[in-house]
Amino acid sequence: MKIKTKLLLFIGGTLVILLILGFGALIKLVTTEVSKELDGQLESQTEIITTQVSDLITTSAKSYLISMGESVLKNSITLNELYLRGEITKEQSRSFFISSLNKQYFLNSGYIFTTDNNGRIVSHPSENKVGTISPMQAWIIRQSNSDKTFKEYEEDGQNKIVYRVYDENFDLNICISASTKDFLEAVDLYELNNSLNSIKIGKTGFPFLLDF
Repeated sequence: MKIKTKLLLFIGGTLVILLILGFGALIKLVTTEVSKELDGQLESQTEIITTQVSDLITTSAKSYLISMGESVLKNSITLNELYLRGEITKEQSRSFFISSLNKQYFLNSGYIFTTDNNGRIVSHPSENKVGTISPMQAWIIRQSNSDKTFKEYEEDGQNKIVYRVYDENFDLNICISASTKDFLEAVDLYELNNSLNSIKIGKTGFPFLLDF
């Protein structure tokens, strides 16, 4: 084989190898960038989905607790009217009212307790907590009678949400509390599904939730 032919074969072979290596490096670079871009999009969409689900749970929780609060106040008005008509005493109306609250449980962990304006617990399903200081005492003290507010707090390792409304008939702060995770049961699944369906990831990607 002539030297010229060998040289051409060597140069040609070297170029082929360099092209293969360069093409491989390019593919790796492109793949890495695409992967980074996809990871960024997925992370961004996951944050959006998490926020939407969290907001929906919070909205459902607040609606549920407000409804409970309205029911409690109606019961208070009914018992107070019985007292005003002289059918029962003031003490009896208060006793009936507190007894009804102590029996109301909802979802998995929901219950109702009451406090005075100093944050001391007046009634609670657990009798050993009556007379103790509420875990959200400072918050309760800051509320005016017209306030209808919510607060998230920690108790027994669980994140909870409480709705507080003032009952003027018996001069009590009505506190309706439950673990936030319980309100997954109260979420409007149709609305949640519509929210998720509005989210697209790339051309064919979509989010979905799994129940464990």
